[in-house]
Amino acid sequence: MRQRSRAIARLGVLALFALAIGCDDAALDTVRVCGDLRVPAEFVALRVTVLSIGDGQLDERTGGAIVLADEEADDNATSVKQLPVEVGVAAISGARVFRVQALGRDGNEVGRSEVLVAGSPSDPVVVNLSRACLGFVCPLGQTCDDGACIVTPAASSACLTPKGP
Repeated sequence: MRQRSRAIARLGVLALFALAIGCDDAALDTVRVCGDLRVPAEFVALRVTVLSIGDGQLDERTGGAIVLADEEADDNATSVKQLPVEVGVAAISGARVFRVQALGRDGNEVGRSEVLVAGSPSDPVVVNLSRACLGFVCPLGQTCDDGACIVTPAASSACLTPKGP
């Protein structure tokens, strides 16, 4: 219980840090996180990171976190936010990768998805988290799609929706 409290506290600190960045709305990219994962059964928080692509390298430039369920939440809690959710991150120019990580109660990553944006993004940038990809961490330049690692795709506007309980 105490360890879980610390993990939730760490996620809260990440969320406060993201809010403290202090960007005005005009300098934000909006990321819409969709998927068929359930809060809190499969994850309780999201971390969104924007990676700049330059000289064949990915450099972390900006990010934020959002807690979707508190420590005591169960599947029937009314305070739980389900997907889709939107997260604002500081905008950067040029080619970049938007990475979304689903975090478990202990603060560890349980799933990840990425999309590539080459120029100005359509607003919002849609990133889907799939139940079939829980536990997958793909190599650099790849992301999980339906349980397999594929080359990180360009962002689309299609939002994966839950198929049922």
